[in-house]
Amino acid sequence: MYPLGVREAWRHTGIERPGANVSVADEFRKQAEEAKQMASHCYKAENEALWLRLAENWLKLAQEADKEADRR
Repeated sequence: MYPLGVREAWRHTGIERPGANVSVADEFRKQAEEAKQMASHCYKAENEALWLRLAENWLKLAQEADKEADRR
């Protein structure tokens, strides 16, 4: 579990709230995909690893957001 809830984590991303047709989880998955794309452009292994860890964290947040949405 994360020290921040999904809503609190969202506020710290600096990303605008998605529109009515886009869920928070979908936006987190989009961010994960963008991080993976950044990783694919890295020349240094440590930079690639950093971007891939970031992508993993975005995906974990997406899973948490899905769980929270299911509880509603």
